Amino acid sequence: MEPDAIRIQIIEAQGHTLIRGGPGSGKTTVALMRSAREIERLKSEQQILFLSFSRAAIFQVADRMTSMVSSDQRKRIEMRTFHSWCLDVILSHGHLFSAKAARVIAPDVEGLLRSDFDGDWKAETSRLAAQEGVFVFDLLAKYVANLFERSARLVRAYSSAYPVIVVDEFQDTSEDQWRIVKSLSKQSVVICLADPDQFLFGHIDGVTEERISEALEFLAPNDFDLSHDNFRSPETGILDYANAVLRGSSIEIPDSVVNISYTGADYLDRIHTYVCTLRDLYQREHGKEPTIAVLSTTNQLVARISTEFLRTNERAPAIDHELVWDAETTAAAGYVVATILEWPKLSRQDAVARSLRAISDFYRVKFSVAVSRSGGRGSKTSKTTFQRIDREIDSMRSGKPPRLKITKTLANAFDSKVEFNGNSVKDWFEARSRLQGTGELEEVRKSAQLLRLLRATDLLAWSLIECWDGKSTYVGAVDMVHAVLTTQLTDLDAVGRSTTSLMSMHKSKGKEFEIVIIVEDQYQGRLLDASWDDVRIRANRRLLRVGISRAKQRVILIRPENSIPLTR
Repeated sequence: MEPDAIRIQIIEAQGHTLIRGGPGSGKTTVALMRSAREIERLKSEQQILFLSFSRAAIFQVADRMTSMVSSDQRKRIEMRTFHSWCLDVILSHGHLFSAKAARVIAPDVEGLLRSDFDGDWKAETSRLAAQEGVFVFDLLAKYVANLFERSARLVRAYSSAYPVIVVDEFQDTSEDQWRIVKSLSKQSVVICLADPDQFLFGHIDGVTEERISEALEFLAPNDFDLSHDNFRSPETGILDYANAVLRGSSIEIPDSVVNISYTGADYLDRIHTYVCTLRDLYQREHGKEPTIAVLSTTNQLVARISTEFLRTNERAPAIDHELVWDAETTAAAGYVVATILEWPKLSRQDAVARSLRAISDFYRVKFSVAVSRSGGRGSKTSKTTFQRIDREIDSMRSGKPPRLKITKTLANAFDSKVEFNGNSVKDWFEARSRLQGTGELEEVRKSAQLLRLLRATDLLAWSLIECWDGKSTYVGAVDMVHAVLTTQLTDLDAVGRSTTSLMSMHKSKGKEFEIVIIVEDQYQGRLLDASWDDVRIRANRRLLRVGISRAKQRVILIRPENSIPLTR
């Protein structure tokens, strides 16, 4: 992209800078151009720090950077997620809190500890950090902010290492992340990239719509507005349509936006065939497979679509796809499946008890997530469930017969002699299929469907191959699955590169695809509903804008017949 007048101003600006703009407006591109200019002023040991929220966003920026800056310049730009960077800071300097080497609790482990703690968990996390040097993963930014506010010397050291810091998706920074930026801004130049209309995470504690105003006041930055530009889909009208959906205004629907309505319950089969046909047509026309995102507002519908894509139907083959999942509860469900992979060499009582414990832990994690992210909505049912299961486990240990239906169902599943053959993918599906017969087992199974095991080359499937004993069981499957998923939970793993991706619309933020398909179910994943209040409608319209604007060439909306129109 040849820089125009406003971009030349951005590249040549000195001091803190705020770059505002919508999807595809070129915020990241011009920030990389500015970074290349800033590198000329750095000392040999200094780098530019580029912070974002997801591995996928980092991956896409890094991919784009290869064609924009030289290999020597790329070595001077350190691209990190907030979580991974804060993790490094805590592991290096967390001992300043307690004089002990810092240790970090992974999110799934924190969920278990939190659910069993009767007191003030917030106070307990502070005690763990101050007295034991143990830090909760989701609070790493808080402790980094505390370190920086207490130690001017530490701030000087990091500002010396990173004289320039680029903050992507700035509008969604939490209060603690903003505290970090403010501390470093005293000696480092901060470049903020923001889109006010993509503010999605207001439900998270510490995230506010006022962040951009706070930055204007505190940083007094050079302020540039690129909101009228669109380089992602300039000729398609997609961004104009997305903005019309956001505002509920009238627009002539462009040719690049296709609405498909359906009746009946077999529409997932048709979506499967449609995606295969679309992919083949695009490949014949362009000589390559398109990047396709299939989006929904709920993980449950995403999981159902993934299950459909995994099978071969009469009209289409299975679709290799990347499944982007919500971390903690999905991982906890995976641990339950792993316990079943270990059944063949266990006694009936040990096998059922281990699976029950994992299911109890699943509901502990679900309880913790509800308390920390949803204001406690749904937490009471989860807590009641894991307490019932815990009492059952204690009762079984004392020799009493099982009382709960879930225990009897698991025992019957064990008695049916599950057989594995060493094909880790098929064996995983076989183990997962045993999770049925009660509401609790069905819920765990549905969550486990969000874990990707399509081929033996997938990381989880490949790792399980190492556990196969050559005869009948997967020795150490629980530990192996835990190791693989904990790596992904802490956001330090590489991203997959499948051309077809399935995810919730929230997860699509920061990504881009040639084609975006948005699916609405008659009952799950509604896009709009007449019964919703104005707050929820505005939130969903904002979410829809994000999903639609991920597309570079085409948007396909698959909705039930008689759905509420998105525009006038």
